[in-house]
Amino acid sequence: MLRVLKGKGNTHHIELTSPRQESDEELFFAALDEVLNLDNFKIILEVRGEKSFSPEAKRRLGIWFKENKGKLKERCQGLIRVSENAKAKERLSARALSLAMPCPYRVFDNLKEAQKWCQS
Repeated sequence: MLRVLKGKGNTHHIELTSPRQESDEELFFAALDEVLNLDNFKIILEVRGEKSFSPEAKRRLGIWFKENKGKLKERCQGLIRVSENAKAKERLSARALSLAMPCPYRVFDNLKEAQKWCQS
């Protein structure tokens, strides 16, 4: 299930949890496109539960990041991933991933830490 929650300021929390629904991937891309049109935004992305996106959606996400790199660099004040899973956190914290991001990128253990960083 996908939920998009507006936080303080221009922070948007995108939460993807189980059970997954067929519409989740399309809703996710629609949420990204909507936030991308804002100025000075932050995105908290929290994925919990069963497997993540389909291989096709993962390819599409890579293309989305490439196509929107300039806008992200200009408008995004932070892309924050939340993962309580140590193995996933290690993968998400890879230096190469951080360097590839056109905006500040952080990984936190929990939502509270991510929200605190967004407020700073």
